[in-house]
Amino acid sequence: MSPSVRLVVLAVFAVSALCLDLDISNQTSIKQAAAIIASGLYEYHNTSSTAGLFNQPEPWFWWLSGAGWTALIDYTAYTNDTTYVSDIHTALSQNLGSNYDFVPAEQSGWEANDDQVHWVYSALTAMEYGFPPLPCKAAFNNTVGNCTKSWQAIAVHAFEDFVTRWNLDSQTCGGGLKWQYDPTAKGWTYKNSVSNAGFFQTAARLARYTGNETYTDWATKIWNWSVTSGLVGSGYHVYDGSSDGDGANCSSVDHDEWS
Repeated sequence: MSPSVRLVVLAVFAVSALCLDLDISNQTSIKQAAAIIASGLYEYHNTSSTAGLFNQPEPWFWWLSGAGWTALIDYTAYTNDTTYVSDIHTALSQNLGSNYDFVPAEQSGWEANDDQVHWVYSALTAMEYGFPPLPCKAAFNNTVGNCTKSWQAIAVHAFEDFVTRWNLDSQTCGGGLKWQYDPTAKGWTYKNSVSNAGFFQTAARLARYTGNETYTDWATKIWNWSVTSGLVGSGYHVYDGSSDGDGANCSSVDHDEWS
């Protein structure tokens, strides 16, 4: 008999688990199981929303919708099922913002660096898979010289955001992104691992995709700072973050770990 397993899959937005029969030696079985999971995730898409969001229980987080669309990009790439391509395009377009960097006006006042990067991951993933591009925009052509390279252009715009913010934030702690990029937001005086890891991943993936050493240099710089600041400890333990407020200058690290 061919090997089979019964998996309990808990989708990100699901309340109850789905039991699936999966034959891991059979590609058709794998795709069928993946289709069920993707459909279960998509059911949480708020079709009445004009912002491409998923319904969520409280507390509601914008970044989770970005993670949901990235998951559907993964599904599309692995299965060649194009069911969700149009909705992915629409949702990501609705959340790009005027600078095409996932800083939409609708999220102003509470969007932080770590929220933004969870949407940037969708562009990076689409770029790497060769996902169908968004409609041509002059901004895409101006950034990467080809308006069909929409995903790369979006990732570059976000990368440039992070570089600008890093340089502004480097007055303390010798570098590092703050959790918040809005000086009026709670958390402005905190430099956290998830924001800096998102910047690192953006730089590293652009470096791998383009071969441009500027991105490599930034990925190295972010990693080195994360280690010297203590956010990444021995044994590659990754800690929550550190305060730069009231002269603290990241002298004490919050050692909470989240994975």
